[in-house]
Amino acid sequence: MRRQGTISLVSLLLILPLFLTGVPLVCAQEKPKDIQVSELNNSGHIIGLLGKPLGTRIVLVGKAPEHAFMISNPIEVISIDGKLIDKPIQISVLSKKASQPLELSIEKGFQYTLTGYESGGFVNTPTWVAEGAQQPFHFSSFFVPVTVEARKIP
Repeated sequence: MRRQGTISLVSLLLILPLFLTGVPLVCAQEKPKDIQVSELNNSGHIIGLLGKPLGTRIVLVGKAPEHAFMISNPIEVISIDGKLIDKPIQISVLSKKASQPLELSIEKGFQYTLTGYESGGFVNTPTWVAEGAQQPFHFSSFFVPVTVEARKIP
């Protein structure tokens, strides 16, 4: 009969190698680092979802995704600067901006070649204003097209 609170020999043999190899049994989650807004301009480049610094000229090829994430006007990117990517990336395409009068709605049945740049900003409402928001206040990337080519997918 085993007493409660004791460790069996089998359990000890399974756990002991973890201690000897230095593998932690419990991984503590790091507290997010606070970043000053002023650091964003002085800390190097901010790399976007497409793997390039924000504001860099990018030529991407993509289409409307079959299953879109919770983003507006999404495109599923399959190629960046002429190179096929291993896993498609979904990003929102900004359809209109005061300084960019180009309007674009990503539609199914077309393949798009967009030249532009990735940018971003904070979106949604902070939880202290709207507790039941679907998505919290967060940084969101989007693609700003400067030129667009669309061709019907056969």
